[in-house]
Amino acid sequence: TLAVCSVVFMLGLMSDYLFGRPAAEGSIIAKLVYAALPNWQLFWMVDALEGEHTIPAGYIGRALSYVVCYVVAALSVALALFEDRELS
Repeated sequence: TLAVCSVVFMLGLMSDYLFGRPAAEGSIIAKLVYAALPNWQLFWMVDALEGEHTIPAGYIGRALSYVVCYVVAALSVALALFEDRELS
């Protein structure tokens, strides 16, 4: 479980680089993978804070809505996968 979570985390950090460009160029597979992986770069606010810029409230609202949608999607997939399983 730790290895899978680590791989998903690392792919989420590199998703713009690995899948963002091919998805923008029209690759169907890259679009699917780019949509399925979390994009952790949306939450990377250190560059703005380091440059002494302010973070607009709209950005925080957009990041919050992204988190809510992604968590709902992940929990829906988990519910569908474990619906008929008895976990005891």
